[in-house]
Amino acid sequence: MTIGRNVGLVISRSRVRFLVPAPYKKGLAAMQALFFDPHVTTDVTEGSCMDWMQFIAALTASLAWPGAVLAIVLILKKPIAGILPKIRSFKYGELQIDLEEKLKEVEITLATEAVKQEVPPPPPAPPKYAQLAMDAPRASMLLAWMEVEKAVADFLDKRGIEFAPRFKKQQRVQMRMLKDYGDIDDLTYDTYVKLSKVRNDAAHLQDKQIDYDEAVSMSSSCAWLVNRLEALASESRKPQA
Repeated sequence: MTIGRNVGLVISRSRVRFLVPAPYKKGLAAMQALFFDPHVTTDVTEGSCMDWMQFIAALTASLAWPGAVLAIVLILKKPIAGILPKIRSFKYGELQIDLEEKLKEVEITLATEAVKQEVPPPPPAPPKYAQLAMDAPRASMLLAWMEVEKAVADFLDKRGIEFAPRFKKQQRVQMRMLKDYGDIDDLTYDTYVKLSKVRNDAAHLQDKQIDYDEAVSMSSSCAWLVNRLEALASESRKPQA
């Protein structure tokens, strides 16, 4: 069999013979180094031979590691794919995102501080958001936050509070000024700030990266904040801004 212009391959029942002219010995040696295990040495001489067992051993040795790696990848493909969506911590650019940790912090703070301040604890997540969280947890979180933004706007409207034009679209600044003037307490403001950060983090993620329990926790905490703002609307005084 001819395998090149000047290289022949003779296959017999017991051996494989490479027939090469002297000038091509180095080239064949390089080919053997590329396709066979470098630890299996074979003298390449004009008309050199290797028997079938040597040929199979060299071929097996050269393919063993690639085959093992391929087998491991195929075996672990599904388990790894199932684990990745469950990871609770993500990096978005230089931003480290851990929704579970942030939401747990809000839950614990509300559970302890609400009792101290004699205000109602967080209610269960509204049914519509709990249902949505099963199919689209990210959308559930973002919509729950929109309820908070609406509650802040209603708070300002009920109290007749107006801010300078440069603050019209800066709700977080408005909330800080309301706290500074005593219209809202520290717990309400701190909860708003923490949940706004969770909302911003969730906006960078996909549904498969958000757990159902996280979406429900967000909806519950947002519902508490909405109720708290509605309760404070009848108590707060107008800031001198």
